[in-house]
Amino acid sequence: MGKKRKKTSGVPLTLTPAVLKSRVEKALAEGRTAQALELARALFKQDPSPPHKGLLLQACLERVRQLRAQGQARDARTVLENALQLGPDAPQRERIAEELAAVGDVPRALAVVEGIPGSAAVPRVLGFAADFALQQGAAGRNTLPEAHHPQFDLIVQAFAHTAAGRDEQAKAALQGVGLQSPFLEWKVFLRGLIAYHQNDDQRARENWQRLDPNRVPARLAAALPDRPAVPDRAAARRPGAAAAAGRPPSGLRAGPGAAGDPA
Repeated sequence: MGKKRKKTSGVPLTLTPAVLKSRVEKALAEGRTAQALELARALFKQDPSPPHKGLLLQACLERVRQLRAQGQARDARTVLENALQLGPDAPQRERIAEELAAVGDVPRALAVVEGIPGSAAVPRVLGFAADFALQQGAAGRNTLPEAHHPQFDLIVQAFAHTAAGRDEQAKAALQGVGLQSPFLEWKVFLRGLIAYHQNDDQRARENWQRLDPNRVPARLAAALPDRPAVPDRAAARRPGAAAAAGRPPSGLRAGPGAAGDPA
């Protein structure tokens, strides 16, 4: 009786590249990112063509987003570092840098984009870094380059003022956040949140429609109800209320829809 053929990482050696590719795509479509990544690695090992490398990188990024949503930042960083070893092209390296920033490895993210000639991705990378930092509360400040600490502080102050119903003080703090700041999305979100608490839905929507759907502020805004759970939305600012988006950033991780988790 002949010996059975061994499997590599749970993937039968008899699968053809066409079958493997089909299974990778199916797993990705169904959100089974761990299996998709395993299959994509087997496919690339069997046939390391550029299209298969692209599919492997796609599987890496999808897996990272799922790990990030599950709070597994360390595992996400490992997948990203492995992706960099594949020799991605410039756009792919920029996407990897964005994900590195989103899991808090800002120095590594900046090093990746700074190594790409002519890359304009630095502002976007810093934006994802700002999202990560604010989700960590006060401890997140030190994950950012020192030059961005004052802007971080202004957003934290604005959140505190908004949660306490001090709208004018919140607006004053937001004045210090400029158009080129990585915290601009948070400024726009907070301006909409102030309008929301004042029952000015139109102004809230006008602000929130400008938000990048891939960033945390947009997901926070989308999670807020169209109508308040209580007659006066100002009541939602009180401690213990459901509208966690009105709290200082240290409360965001437990906020609506786990605000830091990607869709």
